[in-house]
Order: sequence, then structure tokens, then C-alpha cells
Amino acid sequence: MESNVPFFLFHTAKNTETFDKVYILDLHGNAKKKEVCPDGSPDQNVFDIMQGVSINIFVKTGNKKVNKLGQVYHSDLFGKREVKYPFLLQNNISNIKWELLENKKLYFYFVPKNFESENKYKTGFKIDNLFQINNSGVSIYRDSLFLDDNKNKLSDRINILLSNNHETDFKETYNVKDSSGYPLLKRISNKVYSDKHIIDYHYRPFDIRKIYFDNTIISRPAKQITEHFNKENQYLIVPRQVNKDFHHVFISTLICDGNITSSARLFGAGKLFPLYLYPKTNSQQNIEDTNKRKPNLNQEIVNEITGKLDLTFTNEKEETKGTFAPIDILDYIYGVLHSLTYSEKYKEFLKIDFPRVPYPKTKYTF
Repeated sequence: MESNVPFFLFHTAKNTETFDKVYILDLHGNAKKKEVCPDGSPDQNVFDIMQGVSINIFVKTGNKKVNKLGQVYHSDLFGKREVKYPFLLQNNISNIKWELLENKKLYFYFVPKNFESENKYKTGFKIDNLFQINNSGVSIYRDSLFLDDNKNKLSDRINILLSNNHETDFKETYNVKDSSGYPLLKRISNKVYSDKHIIDYHYRPFDIRKIYFDNTIISRPAKQITEHFNKENQYLIVPRQVNKDFHHVFISTLICDGNITSSARLFGAGKLFPLYLYPKTNSQQNIEDTNKRKPNLNQEIVNEITGKLDLTFTNEKEETKGTFAPIDILDYIYGVLHSLTYSEKYKEFLKIDFPRVPYPKTKYTF
């Protein structure tokens, strides 16, 4: 079941270093996650709110030895209010049935976890270790100003913006002002409109819009990855963490929004992993060098795959028998991450960090 323990408790050993004992009583009732009891019957919140609730008791006596971790106890309480209220009134910390949790590195969870498949899972390669360059997508900050379904409307709006002749209504509608984190007026000073900045933009899955993408104006242009934008390139989009089912994996050939697979960068928000890296062009480069791209792949992991499959790796896709290319690795990863068997078997780990993908055992599997 999903937990309502505060997220900050999940990822640190500091709490168990500081306190002798920690008691977590999870009262559940999370309407956002549509929580029900283990037997499928209704589960209600103890308050008139949608967010689930937990009671967290931290005990510190000063008697615990330095560097020794404290003990963490957990208990669940499901059901309707007529069950939860009497239970909370009639019980206390001494007579509740607690489960002692293992202080397991690296995350020191404050909720019970099933880690039976951990050793097998760890034999796979991590996505962020394979793709060496990755970043969150673009953050526009003012979507209504820089995005539109209609190129002409967007063009007219940006022309008004860059003219510095803004009517009061325009300023209010599109929030045209400086803020401490995003000095818009400063950035557009002396900027001239250019039609080349209007491009296709992957806003949400299957939702492609027009954007005025001048990376000197956009709030956070994610230059580390957008500088490798090319219609021949592909971005794998994978979340670092999810709070429920793992299904936020996507592929795009376009510059992508930071919230493409999740709202407001909450759980499920994806990071972008470009398949290829393109060189920066300058006057010193030879003609032969300007279009030469290289795979954004960790060669050690590629070599491991090569050895297991007895195939030859090529930087670009070839028809030569016995070879494979970056696109084949991308296809394999995408297939694995969309496997229901995989996502169910490793669901506990997929909530924690970037996924690990098992090395292909045979050419047939690959």
C-alpha cells in the first residue's frame, strides 16, 4: 500500500542517528491515491482532507551511543472513521502492534518494503549511468506567453513583447514583469524577433505546441540537453521516482517541457536523456567535423552488452550482420521499461531512483 509518511523521512539516516526510536503510525485515507483497505473495502481519512495522514513520534533520551542508528517502528491503520477514531482513543504507543523496520542502506525507509528481488535488480545498469548527459526538460515559467497552438498568434504576441510597447492589459494577461528568479524584462531588452525561434515543442505526451524558443529569454532552457536538439536525435524520458505505478516512460525527437510526463515536477516528472551528442559548431571546425555526432553512452556498459551478445557496436545503424547501434540499445531499454512483468516485479525500486535495466542475456532477447 502507499504510505502517507512525509517524503523527507524516506531518504536520510539522520533521523535514526539523532533519535533512539521512531514510531510511524500510518492512518492512510489518501483520496488522491484512491486508497482502500487491503481487502478492498473503503478506507477513510481521519480529517476532511484528501492528503493521507500519519502520526510520527520521535523519541530522544540522550542514552544512544554516537553513530549508532535508532530503531524504527511502523504500524498501519486502515478502515472507516468509526474504526479509526475508537482505536486512536483506546490505544497508546505501548500497546499498538509495531513492526520493527530494518535500517537498510542507502535510503533508510520509514515504511515496510519488499526487497526480495534487490540483488537481481542491482545486476542491471542504471539509466543515468548509461546516458552520461541528462537533464530536466525546459522550464518556461510563462506558458501562456511563449506557447501556442497557432504559430501566427504566437508570432504576434512575441512581436508585441519584444517591441517593449506593452499595453496594461497585455502585461497583466501575460504577467510581463521581472521577478527575483526570472528577470523577464531584463532578458528581452534589445531583443529582436526572429521567426527561426518558433519551433515544435513537446509540452505533454502527444501534445505538441509551438514555442518561441530563444534560450537567452526562456526561464530555464536546459542548455545541457537542448544544445543537442536535432530532428535526427531522440530523447528518452524517464522519471527518477514515481509515487505509484511506473508508466512515465516516453520518447521524443523534440525539445521537451520539464513537466512532460508529470504535473508541476512532482513524482513522475521525467529527465531527458539524448541518444546522441552533437558538437558545437564554430569557425575553427573542419567541414567534416561539424555534422559528426557521438553516442551519449557509457562505453563500459556498451562493452558489457557487446561481450554478452557477441556483437559489434557501431556509432550509427548499419545493415551489416552482427552489428548493433545506439538505436538498438534505446529500443531494448524502451521495451524493458514498458514491460508489465518488469514494472510489477521491481515496483519498489522504481519508486526510489532511476530504473536499472537488466543486461540482455541473448541476441534473441535483445
